[in-house]
Amino acid sequence: MKQYDALVEAYSKRCEIRNISAATIYTRRREIEKFGLWVKRKRPRPRLEDINAEIILDYLRAVGTFKAKSTVYGKFTNLRCFFDFLVEENIWKKNPLKWIPGPKINVDSHIPKSLGQSDVERLFEACFKAKEPIFQYSLPAIFLTLYSLGLRRGEVLGLTIDCWDKKEKTLKITSSKSGRERLMPVPESLERALDAFLPIRQNLLNKNQIFDQRSLFINRFGESLSGHAISKHFGKCAEKAGIKKFTLHQLRHTCATNLLSKGVPVVEVKMVLGHACLDTTLRYTHVAGPERWAAIQKHPLNEFFNQAIGGDVCH
Repeated sequence: MKQYDALVEAYSKRCEIRNISAATIYTRRREIEKFGLWVKRKRPRPRLEDINAEIILDYLRAVGTFKAKSTVYGKFTNLRCFFDFLVEENIWKKNPLKWIPGPKINVDSHIPKSLGQSDVERLFEACFKAKEPIFQYSLPAIFLTLYSLGLRRGEVLGLTIDCWDKKEKTLKITSSKSGRERLMPVPESLERALDAFLPIRQNLLNKNQIFDQRSLFINRFGESLSGHAISKHFGKCAEKAGIKKFTLHQLRHTCATNLLSKGVPVVEVKMVLGHACLDTTLRYTHVAGPERWAAIQKHPLNEFFNQAIGGDVCH
């Protein structure tokens, strides 16, 4: 286990190269460091090369007591990714967790909370009422990237000026979780918001004599806008709009919910959101969209009920 810490460091750097968000890297690193400490306390202490599935599952049982399945699954996934790295580095010949299924999670057990249409409209209007001029233009643009494209906060932070292709009307998005890139067509509303924001952005940078800023969204000093700042600004907007218990991620949930309610196939919604697997997108299929309404109309009970009314059975 002497080289474990060095491998953790190397893995973290690999994640940075893949452009995975700092928050995700922190979570992964914390978990694999906890696992390393747990193994080091075992007596006799096993060598890194001798760690097997039994030891790993003992750890997951130890730390998973009284934890939700989703929490245990997160730990399982973080370790599995790190163990894949150990295989790539020829430390291990195979990943012990590669073929072991994680805890089964019922995707219908929790319905993601989304915003109603009136809430969306009021929140959007509140974005224009920010005190600082730069935010009067940037917040509406950020709102539309979150809501119309279903972006995560980390993906908004990763946007650079080069990601926007005005000619093709597309934004290049880099997943804040997997590092994968996807090219998203931009709706007219977001295009107009960006057209209004970009000249204001450039004027502010010129005023502050900043000529090397590549981040798309910036603060009033011309610095890259932080995730905390985005959440803080939208928290104030939600308060003005009278929305209680608002989280930024609700805009992503609302995007998915609204797309499905309009009959967009779940596979297409998966591509929009950048989910790695379809199971994640299936959490949103609680929506009673057009296809579900059509399915219910075909229920045999409808035919029986119509015949009953026609035959005066209900009297």
